[in-house]
Amino acid sequence: MKESCNRINENAQRAWEATARIISEEISYKEDIISRFKNSSINTPLTLFVPWGVRPEGTFGPYELAALNRVNNYKKLLQTYDIPSTILIMPADVYAIEINGYPQESTVNYFNRVSQEAEALNFTVKPWSVIRSENEDAYNNILRWEANPESLWRTIPKSLWYRDLLAAAYRRTKQQGDQAITKAAFDYLKERIAEARIIESVYKPIKLSMVSPKKDNVVDCDLPRLYILPRGLRFPWIEKGASNE
Repeated sequence: MKESCNRINENAQRAWEATARIISEEISYKEDIISRFKNSSINTPLTLFVPWGVRPEGTFGPYELAALNRVNNYKKLLQTYDIPSTILIMPADVYAIEINGYPQESTVNYFNRVSQEAEALNFTVKPWSVIRSENEDAYNNILRWEANPESLWRTIPKSLWYRDLLAAAYRRTKQQGDQAITKAAFDYLKERIAEARIIESVYKPIKLSMVSPKKDNVVDCDLPRLYILPRGLRFPWIEKGASNE
């Protein structure tokens, strides 16, 4: 028993050292991540959680494939240290259709292609709309107690609201008018907080973020996360050369 425990601890530490060599951002969740490495087993593999945005223009392309392959390679890296894992790709359909107002048909078609490519790599695909529906009571409680307008305005740093959330809403949403754009920013914020709380509760994962830390800070709450994409590959669903950071 002691030898088995020592081996698990050693594998987790070695997996962290290998991870630290490939991440593109310093993170503050080292101990949480190592703990989740240790708790992974064949019967209860670690979930690697990957939220996936929509491509506003054009079709699925080489950047998306490169990002998916990076995720798959990280799964294989963990396996070399006897840490089983499963990949959960989460198409952000609610954000694209409900919040930003992208056309449903093109959004669904894009996410269908993401699903096709992800499932070819034996990843699990489950959109946020489905996860939210499966956890409706928890979602409503989060909105009632933590992600209501008064709580958010009191707890979210104003710099995040004005510098990042509103600016992103003006860039990405199809909504028109200041009031509608402000609502889109608020709706994005409450969904992200609800998403982080529910994903953490249900899956106890490590998040592999496809974006930049400033998109995750605060709104990811206590969700441990890693940045395994090089900066030039982040936001693989947005044309390179756009301002993604």
